[in-house]
Amino acid sequence: AIVGRSTPVEVSLVLDVTGSMAGAKITALKNAANKMVDTLLDPKTSQARIAIVPFSDYVNVGLANRNKPWIDVPADYSVTANQCTTTKPVTSKKNCRMVTKTTTNDGVVTTTQQEQCDYTYGDPVTTCADKTTNYKWNGCVGSRAYPLNVQDTGYSLNKVPGLLNISCPSAITELTNKKTNLKKQINALNASGNTYITTGLVWGWRTLSSVAPFDTGLASAEALQKGASKTILLMTDGASVRSPKYPKHDGTSVALANTLLAEACANIKKDGVRIYTIAFAVGDAATENLLKSCADSPDQYYDAGNGEAPAAAFADVADKLASLYLNK
Repeated sequence: AIVGRSTPVEVSLVLDVTGSMAGAKITALKNAANKMVDTLLDPKTSQARIAIVPFSDYVNVGLANRNKPWIDVPADYSVTANQCTTTKPVTSKKNCRMVTKTTTNDGVVTTTQQEQCDYTYGDPVTTCADKTTNYKWNGCVGSRAYPLNVQDTGYSLNKVPGLLNISCPSAITELTNKKTNLKKQINALNASGNTYITTGLVWGWRTLSSVAPFDTGLASAEALQKGASKTILLMTDGASVRSPKYPKHDGTSVALANTLLAEACANIKKDGVRIYTIAFAVGDAATENLLKSCADSPDQYYDAGNGEAPAAAFADVADKLASLYLNK
């Protein structure tokens, strides 16, 4: 018996790359994901293909898809206008002291010390100049109106909204068995932005589909005939701190974000897609419970509480996806 599969495997890695993943966490994620790619894509035995969906507030569907029939992206444009600003120059300062400032990034509170002084200002100075503002599409997409934001259907009449001047992670990698491409994507992951888990999960589902937006997955009939499996591995390190205000994701309703996540999980499992979830040092009971219920079964949920745990969780999922078959 050889470790591998005699039937096709389609896996979508839905990876949290938000600001709270910075530092050791993103390094641990890269190591774990790379090892999983090595396990599943053994060239002698594997029929696996893997997609990668990095997510934060938004996902990036790739600039090459700009003119596809399933998406609606406004044209890039620029606006130039004469703008005036009035400032008061500082003439002196006194009573300088260090004060504590707190900032929040993706739910993580950071405390720093900054200088604060009492300033004396001179007369106002006004300057005017032409200012050009550029509006550009970076590949980022928002959400279609509910309930289409948690579904994988209806794109001909209700297109995916492309958003100008929005930041998002690197582009989705469609299903492929090319290790080089997958590892290049994994190693280029950077941590930034806020968390909205549902958008990552739904786009992970879409990468496994046989119809647009991403249509490289096996069709249902062919998958059934070949005994193929479709699987999402969702990894996140925290609760959603963003929610949709359609089409953008600039709301702050945690309750809405959690409700949509639960509904998306149910829709995906109803479609025959298996879900594994990994909570990476989450520390939030409500989110952990959501991830537990999103997984198909208790043994498909992992509580990865430290830097080494993600590697063990990814490895265990890879082992479960790689079955034994007889080789004559």
